[in-house]
This record gives sequence, structure tokens and C-alpha cells, in this order.
Amino acid sequence: FLAYIDRDCSRMSCLVGDMLLLASADTGQWSLRTSSLDMDTLLISIYERFEPLYQDKGVCLKLDLPEASLPRIYGDENRLEQIFAVLLDNALRYTPKKRSVTVAASVQTDKHLLSRSRSIVCLTVSDQGSGMDDETKKHIFNRFYRGDSARSHKQNYGLGLSIAKELVQLHKGTISVSDSPDGGACFLVRLPAVPESHASSR
Repeated sequence: FLAYIDRDCSRMSCLVGDMLLLASADTGQWSLRTSSLDMDTLLISIYERFEPLYQDKGVCLKLDLPEASLPRIYGDENRLEQIFAVLLDNALRYTPKKRSVTVAASVQTDKHLLSRSRSIVCLTVSDQGSGMDDETKKHIFNRFYRGDSARSHKQNYGLGLSIAKELVQLHKGTISVSDSPDGGACFLVRLPAVPESHASSR
């Protein structure tokens, strides 16, 4: 009984913490401590942090970075790590043993007729889990939404992805979900890169 009580207390503690974070976002009290971040270093650090956890669960975590260095971004390192913690925890929860999850990065250029083109750092977390239907994709970032039975979990209150969305938007980015090539889910985070003129003058 003590073990059950301890587990439920931990679950409730996480739930209260998540709700307080979202309440802070709603009242505009969330603040970022931004700096110019080396994205290659950040992603490698995140990979090294989560790889042992994946190994313990029998799931392979892969990191796919381009040969050229990624552009820097202005961001809060702790908050970006929090975004990836949500996505990687979510991917691990729904990926069967002996399958894999891939973190990948690339760069795109957004072209605007009335303004300068800008570089966008595209970050994906793709799993080989059960995937999700189109209806679930529409609501997956809503608070307390847990999807269908294939993508739900007794210890998941449906707040993690809504928190990730709030944090991405604070970084002036976007987050979306689609089907991965292996049939699972692929979450895409797009973040604006530091303009080259600013990066070269740092």
C-alpha cells in the first residue's frame, strides 16, 4: 500500500507542477532567459542525457545531425530541454522494445516578398510506435487530451504536449505532428535562427 501511495503522490505532484506552469503561461508570467545557443551542442547534450534511459527500456535512441553546423538560435536552454523532455518521454512511452526513436535536425529558409529571408531550424522527434489517427492529431496539443487508447497512458494527464506548445510559442516557433515514415508519430519543432549578421557580430 505504501508503494501505491508513493506512486500516486508522485503522479499528483507532477500534475500540480504542470498545472502551475500552464497557469503561469496564461497570466503571462512565464519568462525566458534567452541567450545565443549552439544547437549542435544542445542536441548532443540532450541525446547523451536520454540515451541511457532509452537503453534501459530496450529502445534505441538515434541522433541525426547535418554535416554543416546548425545556425544558432536565441532561446532559453532550460526551456528547450524541457520541450525535448516532453517529446522524448512521449516517444519512449509509445515505442515498443527493440524499435527506435530518432531526433533529427535540418535547416530551411523562409522567403518573404516584403522582408528578408530567414533561416529556420527544424527539429524532429520520430518514433516507431502505434501512431495516431487524424482526429487525435487535431487535439493532441490541447490540455488534458489523451487521445485514443493506443496513445493514452494511466500516468499521462495530457498536459506535457500543451506545455511543450506553450514553450515553443514563447520562442516564436511552431510545433506540429504528422505520421513518421515508420508508421509512428513525428513531432516537428520549427525555431527561428539568429540572423547571420547578428551571429557574425557576437
